[in-house]
Amino acid sequence: MRLDQYSGEILMVHDITETAAGNQFLTWQFPLHNGDALGLIGRWLVLISGLAPALLFGTGFYLWWKKRRVKNSKRRTSEGSHRLSSIVRKGQGNPKHRAST
Repeated sequence: MRLDQYSGEILMVHDITETAAGNQFLTWQFPLHNGDALGLIGRWLVLISGLAPALLFGTGFYLWWKKRRVKNSKRRTSEGSHRLSSIVRKGQGNPKHRAST
C-alpha cells in the first residue's frame, strides 16, 4: 500500500496474492540469495551451498592427482624393467659381452 505523504490518501494497493507467479519468484530471489528468508538457518544453508563447489573441486582434484601419480609410478617401473630386459637381451647376443663374463 502506498499513501500520499501529505493527505494520507491511498495511492496504490499491492496484493501479493494477486501477483503473477514469475513476479513472486523474482521478489523472493534477493532474500533467498542473502539467506534472509529463512533466518540464521538460511544463512548457514547459503554458506554451506557456497562452500560445497570449492570443496568438491578440491577433493576431486586431489583424487585425480593421486590416481595420476600412481599411474605414472607404475608406468615408470614398467618402462624401467622393459629397458633393462632389452639391454640384457642385447648384451646376450653380443659375442664380446659373452666372452668377458
